[in-house]
Amino acid sequence: MPNIAAIDVGSNAIRLLLVTFNRYGLEKDRRFVRYPLRLGADVFTNQYILPKTEFKLLEIFSDIALKLKNAKTEHYRAVATSAMRDAKNGADIIKHIYKKTMVRVEIISGQEESTLSRSALLQAVGHVSPLTLLIDLGGGSLEVQQAKQAKGKSLPFGTVRIAAQHPKLCAVINAAELKNETKKICLKIARKIGKKEETPLAIGTGGNLDVLSKLAPNTRTSLPSIDIKKLNTLAKKLGKHDIKERQENYGLRSDRADIILPALVIIESLAKIYGLKKILVPGTGLREALLENLSQRHAHERVGNPVQALKHKAKSWTKSRNRLTELFSQLRPIHHLWGSALELCYFALLYRIEMRRQGPALIPTSDNMNGEQEYKLTDTEKRDLKYILYQAQPKGTLNIPGPPNHRNRQACQKLAAICALHFWHESQNPLDAPEISFDNQLVIMSFTHRAVPPKQIKTALERTLRRKIKFSYKRS
Repeated sequence: MPNIAAIDVGSNAIRLLLVTFNRYGLEKDRRFVRYPLRLGADVFTNQYILPKTEFKLLEIFSDIALKLKNAKTEHYRAVATSAMRDAKNGADIIKHIYKKTMVRVEIISGQEESTLSRSALLQAVGHVSPLTLLIDLGGGSLEVQQAKQAKGKSLPFGTVRIAAQHPKLCAVINAAELKNETKKICLKIARKIGKKEETPLAIGTGGNLDVLSKLAPNTRTSLPSIDIKKLNTLAKKLGKHDIKERQENYGLRSDRADIILPALVIIESLAKIYGLKKILVPGTGLREALLENLSQRHAHERVGNPVQALKHKAKSWTKSRNRLTELFSQLRPIHHLWGSALELCYFALLYRIEMRRQGPALIPTSDNMNGEQEYKLTDTEKRDLKYILYQAQPKGTLNIPGPPNHRNRQACQKLAAICALHFWHESQNPLDAPEISFDNQLVIMSFTHRAVPPKQIKTALERTLRRKIKFSYKRS
């Protein structure tokens, strides 16, 4: 079973997430480790990571390296964000980490951080209004962008940074002082954001947002969310307590208790600037985006690039595969399969293209695709592929045996339903994958053509994904 890992070197902590999944995309094990180390406290005050902090960081990465080795991790990605970006010795420290532990860390730009968070948030909630605000609140930076925007803004308003600049928020503070601090922070953020369009809805990620969704919950949504109307009252309550009391009264860790009020003030400011009424907090973000990319890479590497075998069909294969990947990703909030399952989908698509050219044989007797690129499938893989292809046929009635394990067979049925929808959609010569949005228990699939899938496909999707499906037409 593939093991993958994501490592997030943030301004307030280092986080390791290890996931094991099988070839059907089913998660088998998940381990999360959080190492409290506030890099931002050094950087945002001194512009450098101090030697004692570097020593602790190297110790943490020695432990991470051991965990990666013990878990037999096949792929990992370690990224460092705002604090390491801003540290004048950040590049040197990355080299020291690699020299001591052989763990390669990348310092990613604010733009890439925003792009990864955007991918995770939109995948978690489905297609949303183009004006919907996407928020990633970290310790060192605040990433914001509206869903329609290709690029977001990375702003220097993370919680650790704001706590250092506004220390009054980290102690008992009266209502008048709190109002004044909030006004100052709001003005600074508004100046940096500049021109914007108002929107009632935001989707957010970050540990502080997870906490605020519990302390000021909006109970009228299926996903965890923050009720903006409750924030002002919560801010005043937090202001009456010192750090230790916030920790005890609200069940917060020590390194969360001192930045929860700065986080709340930042969110209040965004609500005022954009006219927000509600913030959805689906509990996903940078780490999940890294893992999803790694799991999809596993499928891509397994199937490879069959352009030599397909020759004149190569361009259509690439476009169709990309649309299939997008459809799979959009539906992930309800099929819950990791990207490794795309391997079976890609093989199904590949064999479908081959079937059209070579005749009725479902699985070629040779594992050689046109004699130019070999795909050595095991008997188990051939069985699963044949099962998916027959299940994906709208009128398929043959009793083809699938995986003996019930959960694996259910996963194959989900993949077959997704493939059936994709094969039908491809027959309409589309430019893009359908747009998927979620309305509580209803899944809305919007196409840029007026044709709708056959009833059998809708039935298969509803049965396997356990949601009601609605098809709609959207002008391109």
